[in-house]
Amino acid sequence: MIQLKPLQLIGLIALIGLVAQAPQPVFASTDPPGVQPSPFEVGALIGGGLYQINTPSDPPGSTTFLYGSAFSGGGFTLGATGAFSPRSWIGVELDLLYSWSSVLGLAESSSVRREVTFTEHALRMALLARFQLDLFNPSIELAFGPELAWSIGASASEVVTGTVNPDDPPIEVTTQLSLLPVFQLGACLDLGSFALPVAVRLGWNLFYPETTAERFEGFNGPEDPGAFIVGVDWYLVGLVGVRFGL
Repeated sequence: MIQLKPLQLIGLIALIGLVAQAPQPVFASTDPPGVQPSPFEVGALIGGGLYQINTPSDPPGSTTFLYGSAFSGGGFTLGATGAFSPRSWIGVELDLLYSWSSVLGLAESSSVRREVTFTEHALRMALLARFQLDLFNPSIELAFGPELAWSIGASASEVVTGTVNPDDPPIEVTTQLSLLPVFQLGACLDLGSFALPVAVRLGWNLFYPETTAERFEGFNGPEDPGAFIVGVDWYLVGLVGVRFGL
């Protein structure tokens, strides 16, 4: 058994205390020493992409619109974004966006060609769970969650080439409130005082009507179809933006 003299014991205790108070090694960080990154951030987003109304699933023999044409087109979106990240790898993102889209459908026979365009203005609020992989800069981000889309305006225009049937009723439109699941994959370049996110976002409207009769509000047949519900089955947009820590 090792026996320590009183002076040796005092020296050993002092050495242990100095080791305990010594700075501990930490992982490298881009933040200045003693400064913790803020869990809050705000920013802006802008982008554009594809918008689609799928072909209606009308049963055989039922009334269909434009011979069951799908409607495809483009649009843009822009607005504000904010996030709270309690950990570096997980956070909650809230996006408040305005979007504009225009989709075109057409039908053609031997005597007439009809082109119908629907235009929509919408406000979108997305609440997303965001996961971040910081293996390198830029980091990889994955986000998903619900999006509430409130259509604040819509219109229809029609171009007819050939023989026009004077008994065809004019196309009326209406709007609806939609709830879409949203999935997003992107990257974020951290430049210190601000960051630049780039992402691709997919939104799928699970509740948009599937048949022609359901897509017209107050549908009473071809002579009195009612108002067409303007919306989308899905959209795919690319987004770029900027973020600032608070």
